[in-house]
Amino acid sequence: MPQRDVQSESDSLLAALADFLRGVCLCCVFLLFAIGAYYTLSVFQEFGKVAQNPASISESVDVIAKMIDAEKLGFQIAGQPQGQSVQPGKALAFILLFLWYLIWALIPIQIVAVCSRVLLRGFPGRDKNR
Repeated sequence: MPQRDVQSESDSLLAALADFLRGVCLCCVFLLFAIGAYYTLSVFQEFGKVAQNPASISESVDVIAKMIDAEKLGFQIAGQPQGQSVQPGKALAFILLFLWYLIWALIPIQIVAVCSRVLLRGFPGRDKNR
């Protein structure tokens, strides 16, 4: 009989420790969720500023154009004379800036999505067979 009491007591201690660790992990995930939500909102605020004043990104496009040396970049088109080529210049710099903004927006959105899934599955009271 005492063996069974000791075993049930140790099982209850382990269960209590597991519940405590689960709570700590869920609090950390909630904190990460809140940080991701804050950065997601800041990204959309920045997109709103750009939508209201599109000229504000011209400096960024100029910096990227200088970084990739867009003035010297050219592509030869088949069937055109040897001296003629297409120079993408600032259009390519704008596309690269758009891709950078897209990545900048997707990272916090994915963090919020993953954290919300963890939080929804982590709380007790749901069906454990899922």
